[in-house]
Amino acid sequence: MRLFLSLPVLVVVLSIVLEGPAPAQGTPDVSSALDKLKEFGNTLEDKARELIS
Repeated sequence: MRLFLSLPVLVVVLSIVLEGPAPAQGTPDVSSALDKLKEFGNTLEDKARELIS
């Protein structure tokens, strides 16, 4: 009875292990976000200078 129950568990565990690691999903690209933030800041600065001038 024990062997009968542990066999399907072994098959599931082996299939998970052999499948390999899951691909990374939704990992944020920090350098890209910082570049966009800098560009946004520069745009705001330029518009503020235009309003002041």
